[in-house]
Parts: sequence; C-alpha cells; structure tokens
Amino acid sequence: MNIQPEALATKLLQLSKEDGLVTSAAVEKVLSGLRELNLRNSKAVLNAYLSLVKKAIREQTVTIEYAGSLTPEALKTIIAKYEEQYARKLEVVTQETPDLIAGVRVSVADDVYDASVAGRLQTLASQVQ
Repeated sequence: MNIQPEALATKLLQLSKEDGLVTSAAVEKVLSGLRELNLRNSKAVLNAYLSLVKKAIREQTVTIEYAGSLTPEALKTIIAKYEEQYARKLEVVTQETPDLIAGVRVSVADDVYDASVAGRLQTLASQVQ
C-alpha cells in the first residue's frame, strides 16, 4: 500500500490539534508515532507535515503590535473581535513597536489590520506621490 505524503500529513495535522489548536505536546506525540512507523517516504511526509503545521500556527495566531501602552481591557476587546471575526480561538502574541507612533496593527495569517499613525502616514504619503 502506497500512502501519499500529503494525505498522511493532513491526517497527522488533525492529530496535532487539541481544542482546535496545534499544540507542541500533540506534535511531539505525532512525531514519536512516526518514528515508530519507519516509513520509507518519511522525509516527504515530514516535509508535508511541517508545511501544514507552520500554516496552521500562522492561522491560529493573532499578533497585536502597539505603540505606547495597551490596557488589558483593550487587549481583551481586540482578541474577542478577531476570534469572532475568524470564528475560532486564537493564540495571542503582543509586541511593542515604537515605530507605529500610536495605535495598533493586528495580523492574522496574511491579513493585516493597521490602525496606527505610522500606517496612516504611509497611506497619505503614497497618495501624495
């Protein structure tokens, strides 16, 4: 029986999730199980699996960049808004970025929502040119 690496990697990704999120503990269990299988095409399976895990982690992570301070209430509001918008639980990464001048920039996977002074100045500068 010949198992396609992409199909196996997709099933392994599902086993790597707990409550809908990829966790390091679940990934360790999957990798441990793969070691025991001694697949002939293990490198191809691992490459496909790594690609899917990276994509899943990007999609489950919201990065909130801010300048100055961000109150806990504001942070909770932002998180709730994006979890509702994406209809899933998101892991939160916060990062102080003084270059924003003021405001926030929120990223989820390839989506970027910029409500910063720096972002507005950049938009204005591109319209003037």
